[in-house]
Amino acid sequence: MIEQSDMLSQLEGDDADTQDGIAPQQFRIKRLQVYNWGTFSGRHDIPVAERGFLFVGRSGAGKSTLLDAFSALLIPPRWLDFNAAAREAEKTGRDRNLVSYIRGAWAEKKDDASGEIATHYLRSGTTWSALALGYSNRQGRSITLVQVMWLRGRANGVSDVKRQFLIFERDFDITELEAFGQANLDVRKLKLQFPEAFIRAEFRPYSERFRRLLGIDNEMALRLLHKTQSAKNLGDLNTFLREFMLDKPPTFDVAERLVNEFDELNAAHQAVVTARQQVETLAPAREQYQRRQQQLDALARLREQLGSIDAYGAGLRIDLLKARVKSLNIEAEGLQGEVERRQSALAQHKNSLRELEHQHLEAGGERIERWQNEKDQLEQQRAQCLRKRTMAENACKQLGWVLPDNPRAFADRVGQARQELEDRQAQSLQMRKQRDALVIEKQQTEKEFTRTASEVRALERQPSNIPAHMLDLRAHIAGAIGVAESALPFVGELIEVKADEADWQGAIERVLHGFALSLVVDERHYAALSQFINDNALGRRLVYYRTGAGQTAPARPDSSQSLILKLNVKSCPQADWLHNELQRRFDYAC
Repeated sequence: MIEQSDMLSQLEGDDADTQDGIAPQQFRIKRLQVYNWGTFSGRHDIPVAERGFLFVGRSGAGKSTLLDAFSALLIPPRWLDFNAAAREAEKTGRDRNLVSYIRGAWAEKKDDASGEIATHYLRSGTTWSALALGYSNRQGRSITLVQVMWLRGRANGVSDVKRQFLIFERDFDITELEAFGQANLDVRKLKLQFPEAFIRAEFRPYSERFRRLLGIDNEMALRLLHKTQSAKNLGDLNTFLREFMLDKPPTFDVAERLVNEFDELNAAHQAVVTARQQVETLAPAREQYQRRQQQLDALARLREQLGSIDAYGAGLRIDLLKARVKSLNIEAEGLQGEVERRQSALAQHKNSLRELEHQHLEAGGERIERWQNEKDQLEQQRAQCLRKRTMAENACKQLGWVLPDNPRAFADRVGQARQELEDRQAQSLQMRKQRDALVIEKQQTEKEFTRTASEVRALERQPSNIPAHMLDLRAHIAGAIGVAESALPFVGELIEVKADEADWQGAIERVLHGFALSLVVDERHYAALSQFINDNALGRRLVYYRTGAGQTAPARPDSSQSLILKLNVKSCPQADWLHNELQRRFDYAC
């Protein structure tokens, strides 16, 4: 299989100097470079002769892959059809795209587990590819078209491909892009590295720029080039020549104008015919419309009469109601006389009743009523006394006493019960006081237990003498500013009393107590820590010191009995700062 491609540019004048049929200002391809393009892993540099070149090789050797590199650099994406020259004529689908070339697709195999056909790639993860096409003319000018493409992570979608188009007006070697690949594919650094280059992320401005530089006036020349490269898939040669090789004749415009004018004339004729048909169709409708209007007028009159029926019925109803009201008024007057007669009879009966009651009282009925009232009161008092006696008997049984049967003994028993009640109230008051004291003691013990348990947990998590609440505060701050707790050590975690100086441990811990609870903050985290503390209320006092590079070596204490010599300082980045601070503040003789 042989595939041939040649880039032809327009000559600037018919009288230009030529040599071997090539004008001095005409640009020709001289070099193709690919990096990680399809199965061509790494860099490949292909020189191109000035008078043309051939790709010769067996099927699958990569001829179409290199030819598609030309298409990717020159052809607009809407026309781009990879591997068109190598596909069979009956196949119309696209079997290659930018993802397959960037990843290096080399085979499609069936998965033994799922039975699905999967594409195998040479390059997985984040990867990038680059193409460079160099042009030159006999006047010494050079132009290089470059395209950089990349995929991040496991992305395999065509929309995931990121691209940058570059144009250099000089010779360019694709190895100059190695810094871009090492800079995590940072486009900003790419633009800073090549300030002289024309760099765009869209194809259109890139296409307009290189066509102007190479003298390609019409974008259709690029489509013709792509069709020529895909000549095996042309189909009808007449259609190819008519649409891509020949200019559109002016007679086409004349014919199109005639068709448009005929359409307008035909539309006007159809409008006249339609209007005539409408007149013929609507003529009988006029009579029907007049009949309809007459019927509507009659219907309106009937509806008007129907609306008056309610008013007429209401008038008749009013007359009937007036007659009924008149008869009811006459009946009400008769009933009023009957009421007055019966009220007079009732008054006479009440007078007779009062007279009989007066006679009854005069005959001794008043004393009978008084005795009956006294009897009722005495019965109530007896029931109340029996109820209280029952209560007293029950109370004596509970106390183990016998209820007295005479007033004097009962009075003594009542005094004894009152004394017992006062003693029980005093005892109850004393027990309440003891209970309140025990409750307060329990609360204090629970607080002490909680504080001790917190200290134990803190010691299990961080074996130091730093209080648990300070460790919790540090954990909260470290989580808020996004650093590990080990990045914010307490001074007490970095120093300890030497084993052979244990006798001085208590005194040294008391002297260094405040300093030991201070945080040591590296220069990298100081700004974040300071900002967080300024913006938030911690609820307790916290001292922190900034440390950094440039600390001088600590001086030797003056006294051999210095407190500093009795301490061990942990080997850490803050060791020099800690030695100097101890020397400055705590050089005490023991």
